[in-house]
Amino acid sequence: MRELHHYAHNQIRAVQRKAKYENNFWKLATLLDFHIAPGDHAFCALGDPPLIVLNSYDFARKRNSFAGMHEIVHLLFKQRGIEQAVIDAFDGDRASAIPILESWCNQFAAVLLLPDHVVEDTLERHGDAPEAIIALHQHAQVGLGVPLRRYVFANSDKPAAAFAATHKGYVLDAARQYTRVPFTKGMFLPDDLIPAPGQHGVSEESSIITAILPDGRIVGVLAW
Repeated sequence: MRELHHYAHNQIRAVQRKAKYENNFWKLATLLDFHIAPGDHAFCALGDPPLIVLNSYDFARKRNSFAGMHEIVHLLFKQRGIEQAVIDAFDGDRASAIPILESWCNQFAAVLLLPDHVVEDTLERHGDAPEAIIALHQHAQVGLGVPLRRYVFANSDKPAAAFAATHKGYVLDAARQYTRVPFTKGMFLPDDLIPAPGQHGVSEESSIITAILPDGRIVGVLAW
């Protein structure tokens, strides 16, 4: 399965190079000759042309779309035999293969939105700081879940953690790898991690640094 995952990643990278790293869902779908239509929920289907259906709300907004990128990856997997190879790895049991396929589609949708070289350059520039997530968020123009996870899982060998919270400190999302953070989704940040505009919140005890997005939300990382 590891070799198949590596092959899938290389296929996504090849698509990115050919598309000159276009990370806008609508533009990338056009470059790939995928048709987009509104519907009740997101799904895709091979055809002439291949079809991606978005829920009516996402379709009407015409904004960059993680759900749309997820469906692009599904179509690429179908076209390149990756989906069938994963199913075959489970002895043809599609139901057992679906969790792996969905996880990979999520992972590579994030890669399409934030290519590897963009993440690497951003981390080299900002290091273990919330500004790295803010920069990734501005590049991708999608929800914070994507930049949070691209930041955390950028290095498969390195402990990392990141989170997003409301301006009042209510944690909306969190991701971690090989480490723990003292709070999770649904909890409130301590006062020292709710920064003033233009400043950082710092918890020396837990080595956490926070900063504020232009819209007032808070992002934080575990600094090493």
